[in-house]
Amino acid sequence: SSCMESKGYARADTVLPRLLVQNFVAIPAPVFPTAAARSVGGLDETLWYTADWDFWIKLAARGRTVYCPRELCCFRIHAEAQTARRSLDSEAFEAQLRTVVERHQPLIVGGSPNRRGILAAARFSVGLNTALAARYHGRRGGMGRILSAFVCLGPAGWYRYLRYSRIAERVAARLRARLHAGRARTAVVADGAP
Repeated sequence: SSCMESKGYARADTVLPRLLVQNFVAIPAPVFPTAAARSVGGLDETLWYTADWDFWIKLAARGRTVYCPRELCCFRIHAEAQTARRSLDSEAFEAQLRTVVERHQPLIVGGSPNRRGILAAARFSVGLNTALAARYHGRRGGMGRILSAFVCLGPAGWYRYLRYSRIAERVAARLRARLHAGRARTAVVADGAP
């Protein structure tokens, strides 16, 4: 309740463009009524990688969302996680991401002057996420194309992508996790040293 008191509600037309650009919702974080989940058809089982993203967009489209800026949950990132393993096939991974963007692009108000820019940022995000997944799996290349696509977004698109994707927050969290993991390993080695 303190989250609702401090931040209030965000309308669907505020949440949807941001969520379409990037799924920034951690799976264990949201709370929603069961009836709302049923009303949007639950998770789409054909989306083996992006079912949660698709689901969050469907829920957000129903109306208001409450955003709580406090850390309320966490998840572990490791090489055996489905997120890591299922992104091995770059073409299938990219198809999953594109499916969600294309499926939900009509939710962005057609008359919105930012519609074209929002969709460009969403499509750029798909390309970047695909390239980053490929790099994670040891495949090089494609970053020149991504850099070129980023330049083509232009200053307004750069701002939109950086703001809507919340990439700075997401990267910072991963860097903090690596730093803490490195410290933990160092502590174990130091404690185990003769």
